[in-house]
Amino acid sequence: MAGSDSSEEDEPIAAPQAVPAPPKAWMDEDADEEEEDADLSQLQRQRTPKFKRCVAAVEKDQWNADAWIALMNEVQLLPITEAREHYEAFLKQFPTSGRWWKLYAEHELREKQYDRVQEIIKKSLMQLRCPNVDLWRFYLDFTKVVKLDVAVDSKDAAAIATARQLMVDAFELAVERVGGSIHAAPIWQMYLTFVQEEQDPQAFLNVRKLYHRMVMVPLNGMETIWRDYEKFERAIPNNEALAQNFFKVFRPKFDAARAVLRDRKKLYDQVNTNALAVPATSSRADTADMANWQKILALEMGNPERLDALRLKSRMRYTLELFVSVKRHYPEAWYQYAAYENQANDPDAATSVFERAIEAIPDSSYLHFAFADHHELRGDIPAAKAIYEKLLKDHVSALAYVTYQRFARRAYGAKGLAEARAIFKRARKDEREGACTYHVFAASALLEFYSDNSEAGKDIALKIFELGLKKCIQEPAYVLCYLDFLGHLNDDNNMRSLFEKVLSVMPSEVSRPIWDRYVEFEHTMVASGGDLATVAKVEARRAMAFPDEPFVEMKGLLSIAHRYSFLDLRPPTSCDQNFLDMYRSSSRGGSSGANRDDDDGEGMGGAGGFNIDMDRCAIFWLIASVRVG
Repeated sequence: MAGSDSSEEDEPIAAPQAVPAPPKAWMDEDADEEEEDADLSQLQRQRTPKFKRCVAAVEKDQWNADAWIALMNEVQLLPITEAREHYEAFLKQFPTSGRWWKLYAEHELREKQYDRVQEIIKKSLMQLRCPNVDLWRFYLDFTKVVKLDVAVDSKDAAAIATARQLMVDAFELAVERVGGSIHAAPIWQMYLTFVQEEQDPQAFLNVRKLYHRMVMVPLNGMETIWRDYEKFERAIPNNEALAQNFFKVFRPKFDAARAVLRDRKKLYDQVNTNALAVPATSSRADTADMANWQKILALEMGNPERLDALRLKSRMRYTLELFVSVKRHYPEAWYQYAAYENQANDPDAATSVFERAIEAIPDSSYLHFAFADHHELRGDIPAAKAIYEKLLKDHVSALAYVTYQRFARRAYGAKGLAEARAIFKRARKDEREGACTYHVFAASALLEFYSDNSEAGKDIALKIFELGLKKCIQEPAYVLCYLDFLGHLNDDNNMRSLFEKVLSVMPSEVSRPIWDRYVEFEHTMVASGGDLATVAKVEARRAMAFPDEPFVEMKGLLSIAHRYSFLDLRPPTSCDQNFLDMYRSSSRGGSSGANRDDDDGEGMGGAGGFNIDMDRCAIFWLIASVRVG
């Protein structure tokens, strides 16, 4: 009897439970690299020239999908004992390729390796959740052969009943996982054939129930399904009136499903759901493909079939599994999947998705941050901390340290600042490349400042900036961030002192931003009652530091315009505006470097020292915007 929809917690039904012989390990992570090379060389000597070319291409580029496919086509001609290691290697590289899991299972089945087939089914469908319709069809066929057919041959009524119920469970699971695919008609037809074989006078009722489910699913070939349904109802004696009633009820639902099929098919025709999952790129083709997938997700989120909550969740999970099976190495794909699970109020499922995401892309800092946020929002601070620790252990970066500090400050309450300081101390001692850049010093200083409103907070921040200056005095971006901080404090004396200290040691090839900032600073001072002579001296010193630069803004009337500009303000008279327009026009014609900014007013510098480079101030303003009390 056809059962009702199973819940989303079901797992694939186990086929034979015998323990399989352990497969050979190829490219085992713990194997000796030289031994692997020797084994591979031996294989190359034994194989055809085409086989050798394919192996060489794969060795040269492990993400060469075409070379892998050519190699695997050759592998299918080998005995399974020789082919197995190549299947394992391929599926280690492309674990979400349902098509090749199926071909692997078929190869094992041809040589009656039932235990190994079961292991393949378990891994591909239960663990990796491959949303491949053909793989699910293979699973159903295999379960029928090793369970139902064996029970039927035994002629044991109890065994047959048990096996049939197992098949019902298997069909329901397949329908839940991939039954919403536009290509799933063969699975529904297999289910229908199975139900039609029931030896029960009332079996037609179960057939009818299944037809009623099928005609509402957007499937390729659904016109044939409707015609078969009409024939079924009309073949039942004395059923004309009831049949017409059913047709009246279900025909509109069928038409609605057919309309959804048209919309869905247009979108799916734009993507390749069997593509091998290769790393992301920023190419136009990749961008366009991702945009097409976003259209599919938007369509499904709109629930065009008007499914109930449980069926919609099943539908969305199928779509998202399909998405990540192709975009396995795209952090955004996994994040969208996890975000959906959280939106569906299933945080445990979201946790599972994040775990799979980290396994697929272990070096994605953003996925680690998102996973840690997921735990933090649930109040599981130890789990969030473990994510940061793992990231720092396996893929250290200054960004990881900065983010970890901010997490510790907010997550541990009164102890948060002490925790953040401990992380900062760790970062300073971490000698790995990229672990402790100037960003860590800047972030720590600002964290101290905004965590303590007293003079102590300011003093600690200044000490950290000075500590960082010992290591990063030739990093213009760090110096500019320090200057911005001092400017925030209105500490003019220390700003001048810092300018002089830095410019005395910083190479001229990188010091231009500091000189420009110095000039802007003095322009600001003179606009606020400072010494005009000081401005002229700093401008002259900058010109001497860069003798090859024309510094157009220091010549003629333009020097006045540059000195007294503010934001986008311009003089109201046409004569001054015409002068500025003429300057801008001539500077576009080939001035060398002096006129880098030609936006209205702002590019003129001066009191427009407010024209801040957002890149160099990103850390300052980002942390300032989330001030911690």
